[in-house]
Amino acid sequence: MKLLSVLKKDLQILLKDRVQLAVLFLAPLAFILLISVEKIPDAYQQNVPGYTVMFVFFIVRYVSSAIHGEKVVGTFRRLFSVPVSRAALLSGKLLSAFIVGVLQVAVMFTVGALVFALHIGRDWIALVLLTMALAATAATMGLAAAALRVSSGILVPLLIIFALVGGCIL
Repeated sequence: MKLLSVLKKDLQILLKDRVQLAVLFLAPLAFILLISVEKIPDAYQQNVPGYTVMFVFFIVRYVSSAIHGEKVVGTFRRLFSVPVSRAALLSGKLLSAFIVGVLQVAVMFTVGALVFALHIGRDWIALVLLTMALAATAATMGLAAAALRVSSGILVPLLIIFALVGGCIL
């Protein structure tokens, strides 16, 4: 129950932050819509999943900056004085980032399928498992970045470089 209250609080904070929402949802849509207009038939099969993976990893910056912002303002210490265990607090933060990651994949693949006739495949179980693994990886990497106190100014360039090296961008 306490986990759900932390989850609800984090999602409410995210919904109020229009910049983060734009980075997490509108920027990938813009990339897909503007850059995927090549005439190569298989470009969408590469670009939609590639940009989706790249922008899901922007959750790393979101989680890290959210925790860092709470530490700067002082609300992070106050959260520990509430009768919520540390595990429930961190689980709520991770679960909110996980849900955002899953929603990102769902939105991007839906737009890709509807606008670009992206063939998603027939193995829905594999897609769900990969989506869950991707969102969980991004959320936990955000927690690790917050624990290591990696500044958000360096995270975005690193994420883009890793996306380039990883093949997310043609």
